[in-house]
Amino acid sequence: MPNKKSAIVVLFVLFLLIAAYFGYTMFPNSNIKGATSIMAKNLKPGFGVEVASIQGTWDLNIYLCEEKDVCTAAVDSGYRWKTIGGGTTEGKGVVAEAADVWKNYNYVKVFVAPGTGSPVREFDLKLNTTSIAVEKLTFGEDYKYNALVFPVEQLFLDFYNLATFTDHP
Repeated sequence: MPNKKSAIVVLFVLFLLIAAYFGYTMFPNSNIKGATSIMAKNLKPGFGVEVASIQGTWDLNIYLCEEKDVCTAAVDSGYRWKTIGGGTTEGKGVVAEAADVWKNYNYVKVFVAPGTGSPVREFDLKLNTTSIAVEKLTFGEDYKYNALVFPVEQLFLDFYNLATFTDHP
């Protein structure tokens, strides 16, 4: 009888391994909350960025400002509208659909920072578009935050894949 139990245990473990393999190959990197693929079809007006973080968790911060001077004053100036976080990834698309509250503001500021408890590091920024006026800014002295500032107005007309933030070269 111990041979039957051993065979059942081996078959059960084998089943779990096969299920885990197929689950991973069919849905890689699909467990980051608040993030969706930028390549998705039928995107609504707004913007998207890619985040590549191999050194730990990350937070994408979205601020709204009535005037450009407010957005450029400091990394955390303006109204913090949303923070979207994620885990280690080679490249995850994060989408922000244009919201009604944006109509009360003229500019958006976006930057990525290390997530809580994650190693301190900088995120380099590469622009992916020239079809919308995007300004790249750097805040901080010891630790640098690379940010985007851009007008809200166009975001209600179309979807823009703006940039890639990465913590590795």
